[in-house]
Amino acid sequence: MEKSFGVICEGPSDFRIIKRIIESFFKGEDPTIVCYQPKQLPSGKSDFGGWTGVLGNCRNDTLKEIFEFNNYAIIQIDTDCLQDKPFNVPHIGQSGKIKSDTQLCDNVIAKLNSIIFQPEIQDNKRRILFAVCIHSIECWLLPVLYSNNRKSHTTNCINLLNLAIQKKYKGMAYLNEKNKNEPNGIKVYDAIIANWKRKTDITAVSLNNAGFQKFVESLTNII
Repeated sequence: MEKSFGVICEGPSDFRIIKRIIESFFKGEDPTIVCYQPKQLPSGKSDFGGWTGVLGNCRNDTLKEIFEFNNYAIIQIDTDCLQDKPFNVPHIGQSGKIKSDTQLCDNVIAKLNSIIFQPEIQDNKRRILFAVCIHSIECWLLPVLYSNNRKSHTTNCINLLNLAIQKKYKGMAYLNEKNKNEPNGIKVYDAIIANWKRKTDITAVSLNNAGFQKFVESLTNII
């Protein structure tokens, strides 16, 4: 059965990573993967993204459009800023302690589900896959470059990647956190995700991040 995915994500680099995950996980099946958010502009650049863009596209008709042309919708979001308004999912629990990664992931998914109000989308919830990145999608890349405890870090991930990149890929530019989608940044992402060649690669690295693992489990459930 042909597999097609419409993606709502924070930015072009996030889509690049999600696309590679899907292609590697379903290698040989030629899945179709289309980015619905952020949209590609005629200039070649992308329109406004970020987590607020993801939120807006969960509230409008984007999911309806995705389901019209695709088997599944993927919603990707980072958790680093989701305690801010208007998302309002705190990192601290009622006990005053920092939530576990699993609890935070579940809370974010519950929040996203609560803002998807269209009845026809509610009837197709099983076709929505959530890629909740704790705390950023760059954290999902750490196990490619680290074998020590840094592979499961969820903070300072871009800086950790930059440290490892200079050792593994001599002469490659740093990831610029303020402009991750510049040409040099794209080269960095492509060099890292090139290590993901098959389903087993994806499954192995996903075990280091609760949100990544939950996303991969949802892919496993696809027939």
